[in-house]
Amino acid sequence: MLNPVVKKHIMNIALGGLLVVTLLYFVFQLVSANATRDRTSDNIARIEKECVRLTESIRGLQATKDRLCNAELLRHNPCLPAELKEIPNENIRRVDMMSAPRGSGRLAAPPVPKALAIELSEMALLPRN
Repeated sequence: MLNPVVKKHIMNIALGGLLVVTLLYFVFQLVSANATRDRTSDNIARIEKECVRLTESIRGLQATKDRLCNAELLRHNPCLPAELKEIPNENIRRVDMMSAPRGSGRLAAPPVPKALAIELSEMALLPRN
């Protein structure tokens, strides 16, 4: 049998070691959580910027769609005289749209700005010129 004093020292060393291991575990968890939080914050900021950019693009496309719908409605309004139906807008031209059958003569959007055209072509939404 071991001496009670030796037993006490062994128990103190074991408990001290367990305490050190536990503290190291919590420090590791804290460091890992901070690193993950930093990466998450960076990802959230990047996603927010992308959302803002996409929202602006969508607003621009929506405005273009609204202008084109209004122009098309004016052209087909039977109450307007023929001279008012011709809209002198150089940006609106008749071309085949991707979703329209060939030769349908549907209105297409005004020319797409170069930066937006590059982005859309990269997303395979527009053919690259």
